[in-house]
Order: sequence, then C-alpha cells, then structure tokens
Amino acid sequence: MNKQSKSTSSSKGKTSRISIKHPKVQKRTIRKSPTTAYIKCDIGFGNTLFIRGEGTSILNWDKGQPLTFDEKEQGWCFHSLLEGPIEFKVLINDLQWSEGENFTLLPGGKHIFEPKFLY
Repeated sequence: MNKQSKSTSSSKGKTSRISIKHPKVQKRTIRKSPTTAYIKCDIGFGNTLFIRGEGTSILNWDKGQPLTFDEKEQGWCFHSLLEGPIEFKVLINDLQWSEGENFTLLPGGKHIFEPKFLY
C-alpha cells in the first residue's frame, strides 16, 4: 500500500502526524483478439463492399470503410483487433444497405457472414 503523511494541528498548537494508507490500484489489462470477418456475397463486377457499424474505433454508422476481396476465401474481408463484440452492416459502394438485422461480430477467430441485397 502507498502511504501518505498528513500534518494536523491541535487546539494547543502541537503538531502530530497521521499516516493514511491508500490501496494499490491494479491496472486492468484489456486483451484484444485478432478477428477476421469474411462477407460472402455477389455484388457484381466493379462494385466494392463497405462496412459500417459500432463497437470499435474504426467503424461508425455515418461513413463506411471499404473491404478488400480475398480470392482464397472468396469473400470480402474485415480484419481487426477487437476488445468486445461489434455490430455492423455492409453496403454496396457505401450506398445500398444489406437487408435484415445488423450482424454481430465476436472477438477472436474467423467468422463468415452472408448478407442479402435487393436488386
């Protein structure tokens, strides 16, 4: 424990020392897990898939982040170090939202999502 001394004066002018003990504060380690989401969908030649969401500092609901296409996995990729789950949706060319509810991506590992779009 950390100690701190404090001087006090009595009504008779005598000074005494009081020792105050403070508990040690433990630092909380936040573990970030490497996470990959593969989004598998056909969006047509020449289009790009974007991701919007919340739960990580690189995503927001106002402007999407472009995803890259992984030939080996045959899907659009989102890679991040996540502390907790994120909620997201994908958009074609950052304009056309995928149908249905938002997706949830949990930290760690590889996850596959298959959104649907109205054409």
